[in-house]
Amino acid sequence: MNKRLITIMSLLLALVLMATACGGQATTAATTAAAGETTAATTAPLKDLPALKLIYNTSTGHQVIAEAVQAMWKESLGLDVTLENSEWAVFQETRNNGDYQIARHGWLGDYTDPMTFLDMWVSESGQNDADWKNPAFDQLIATAKSSNDPAVRMQAMHDAEKILMEEMPVIPVYYYTNVWLDNGKVKNYVHDALLGHMMFTWATKDGGEPINYHLGATPATLDPQLNNATDGAVTIQHLFVGLTTKNEKNEIVPGVAEKWDISDDGLVWTFHLRDDAVWTDGKPVTADDFIYAWKRALDPATGSEYAYQVYYVKNAAKINAGEVPVEELGVKVIDDKTLEVTLEAATPYFTQLTAFPTLFPVREDVVSKNPDAWANDPATLISNGPYKLTKFEIKNEIVLEKNDKYYDAASLPGTKLIFKLTDDDAAALSAFKTGELDIAESFPAEETDAMKATGQYNVEPIIGTYFFSVEVQPREGNPEILQDPKFRKALALAIDRDYVIEVAQNNALPAYAFVPNGMADADGGDFRENGGNYFGSGDYAADVAEAKALINEIGYITP
Repeated sequence: MNKRLITIMSLLLALVLMATACGGQATTAATTAAAGETTAATTAPLKDLPALKLIYNTSTGHQVIAEAVQAMWKESLGLDVTLENSEWAVFQETRNNGDYQIARHGWLGDYTDPMTFLDMWVSESGQNDADWKNPAFDQLIATAKSSNDPAVRMQAMHDAEKILMEEMPVIPVYYYTNVWLDNGKVKNYVHDALLGHMMFTWATKDGGEPINYHLGATPATLDPQLNNATDGAVTIQHLFVGLTTKNEKNEIVPGVAEKWDISDDGLVWTFHLRDDAVWTDGKPVTADDFIYAWKRALDPATGSEYAYQVYYVKNAAKINAGEVPVEELGVKVIDDKTLEVTLEAATPYFTQLTAFPTLFPVREDVVSKNPDAWANDPATLISNGPYKLTKFEIKNEIVLEKNDKYYDAASLPGTKLIFKLTDDDAAALSAFKTGELDIAESFPAEETDAMKATGQYNVEPIIGTYFFSVEVQPREGNPEILQDPKFRKALALAIDRDYVIEVAQNNALPAYAFVPNGMADADGGDFRENGGNYFGSGDYAADVAEAKALINEIGYITP
């Protein structure tokens, strides 16, 4: 070895020794600390995921979806999920009361504005089954409802949806389509893209025979202010009519109000009621009937889950919260046939709301005699729409017949309607095949290919979202992990939506946000397309990897 190389090596060694003497202790300590942190992080015991329960209402369609999601969560996350189903009324009460962990849910738009999908999640909404509360979200919805500027209100709703999807008390699965079977005997019925059901006001059947329609489960009520489900809404919209209504093209047209005036600032609406608008017992429909119905919906004692649909009227929200007396509601009777309504803010779609059941009129003298059951008995249900109720037999059928006193009765065929009531999809399909049903909207998913081959299968998009609701508040028996947004997002990521749609056989569209397509944004474009997706990459394997990372991050074991 030459002297030059030895010298260089000696210098290097000296430098190392100097570095050790000057900073070696600190360096060693820092290295040791870092190593200790790494060791602690990697050796901290991860907890096993708790078992969860997912509930759904009895239906083969909901069952196959629940079973598919159960299998996905087990395979990808190692999560054990038990399934529990119950008939519709029991399921609905359980979910409404928040007595669940994860529940099947779905929402169809009440009108064609994103607000119908967002204001249900404000803290005090009767539809907020997840019991989720976020002040920032509430404020954005309040801004959207109070602004007259389309750009401001739409941006507020985009921002609100972003918060909803960040905290994810709801897990979107797909955007609805409606699938039904039709034997071809019924003509001129209308598929309602909002309700996702059929309207038969203009329908006829070969030979003038009654139309037999599979409505589904027995509606809990036909009371316009108490109803909270589509099965009830479909029936109610044949029995009642509001200030406005829908025609055979699904367009909003005059109803009980033959015309209306709007103030320049958009706040005061004056509705002029038809002279020939009467109830089934022949008494006139008056402005007081609307005021009574709206105040009744807002009365907390009524328990109307859709009371918030009246919130657009001045002071309505405060009345429902018990902050001001009901007499301060922004409504005034000018005379029996003239109703003045003052709104909280200009609401261009107010005529869509007045065609919604919660704002339909009811008679105080009728309701007050039997507030809880007047609407489900043909002897006491007084209505003002194109049909009257002649039979209501639970788990069997509802029968509607033409109301000859309806103001437009002369132009309508008035075909007798028999709504069959069952949530047994196999039974519904059997009844359709034997001719007992003309139209069936629910049947076993595994029969889809066979029914397509018959030419009797129909599918149309509707404005709605199928999702899971998560009870986010601490309740006895509910694991703490449900309160963590990261876990809820992991659940969302670990659902293969394309596979769910395949097993459900419903031609739906996968949902990676809550508000569906079909509603205009401020720029005239589609609100959903403008907003884009909020989670999911489109690659299920990558989404599962992200879901596992989130669960590990909050201290739980995954496969």
